[in-house]
Amino acid sequence: MFQLEWDDVRDAGLNEVWEDDASSFPVLQALVDEGVCTFSEPVRAEIHARRLVDMLEVDGWIATSVRLGCSRCLADFSRQLHAVFRLTFTRELPVIADVGEETDEEGVELTPDELGLIHVEGEQIDLRSLLAEQIVLELPAKPLCRHDCAGLCPHCGRDLNAGRCSCEAPVFNNRFAALKDLKIPSADEDD
Repeated sequence: MFQLEWDDVRDAGLNEVWEDDASSFPVLQALVDEGVCTFSEPVRAEIHARRLVDMLEVDGWIATSVRLGCSRCLADFSRQLHAVFRLTFTRELPVIADVGEETDEEGVELTPDELGLIHVEGEQIDLRSLLAEQIVLELPAKPLCRHDCAGLCPHCGRDLNAGRCSCEAPVFNNRFAALKDLKIPSADEDD
């Protein structure tokens, strides 16, 4: 699962549906080990692979469900993650001639990243780490249980989503409040 054999992709293309536990993805298991999230469903993916001359284009989607801790109120909540991807693989990088110079040299070799290609060696393409990366990119940087989460009271720690607490609103000592009425003459007024 989550691997393609180069020669299995014929002219008609190849369609696959895969499902596996998140623990079989080292990157996703590391997130669980670090306490970032837990996976409440298996990782599912559907891919469509097709040949493009000497390249393989693989597109599809990957999805799973995770449990996260809210960054404001600390409550656990579930979130569905779904990512759409398109990846292009090549075994040999094309050589593109440098148009700016008239030389008899063979040309300039560009890196796979510059071409938007993923260089692979051999007959097998392991998609496991590339697809796990798509899941990681879907994880929110600051997870919220809901967009209007009120968080916790900074004094008593009560969950403000459940209702207000009896703490008084803090009074801020704004020492610069006296400056709000200060008028500074402009350069034009001095003349």
